[in-house]
Amino acid sequence: MTTPRLLTGMLALGLLLGLAQPSFSAERSHQHDPKITLEHTQQQEVANDIASLSLFFEVKDKDAGTASQKATVALNNALAKLKSDVAVQEKRSSIQTYSDFGADGKVSGWRARVELSLDGNDFSALSKAAAKTAPEFAYSGISYRLSTESRQREEQLLINKAVLAFKEKAQTVVTAFGFVGYQLADVTVKTSSDIGSGPRFRSEPMMMASGMASDGVAPTLEGGKARVTVSITGAISPR
Repeated sequence: MTTPRLLTGMLALGLLLGLAQPSFSAERSHQHDPKITLEHTQQQEVANDIASLSLFFEVKDKDAGTASQKATVALNNALAKLKSDVAVQEKRSSIQTYSDFGADGKVSGWRARVELSLDGNDFSALSKAAAKTAPEFAYSGISYRLSTESRQREEQLLINKAVLAFKEKAQTVVTAFGFVGYQLADVTVKTSSDIGSGPRFRSEPMMMASGMASDGVAPTLEGGKARVTVSITGAISPR
């Protein structure tokens, strides 16, 4: 025989189980909401605004110390010529000494090489400034890049465009699947830049062949363009 107290307890337990079931079903349904992953890339080419001219000077001598001293004097003379030139915004230099070997495999002498890099955003003025170091220094290469300020400014513009395009793509996709709207689940924004199109680098043999290495003729610099890219990857939940 079932007592009234036992019957009351069974009814209460049944009510608790009944109330718990809708909550459990709703949680499972939310966990299995569909997710759609989208990606959008926005690119823009921008003119490179920084040129970097690479110059070199080499000297040979039987004595390593003498070769190194001659290289140091040549570097100091070049830096003195460029000291007051506002076209040169940044200078980098190094001196290295190497041993030369004869046919018998023994050290026959020493070679000291000076590397000097000049950066600036006025291409024409920078080229003329570098020509002041001739005839001691010769051109070994030219490279170009986008300044930090220009890159950040372009990235901000591209991010705004990319976000709008991503939203439009997301709405188009969910509408095609028969939904009204969506909720953004997660998103990642990445930016990058490369040298893009245009001249990149002229090697030492090319510069020597053109006559620019010895007569102080200033080369014409054309920086080409860099490519700035903004990529957005995200997951959306249709609603």
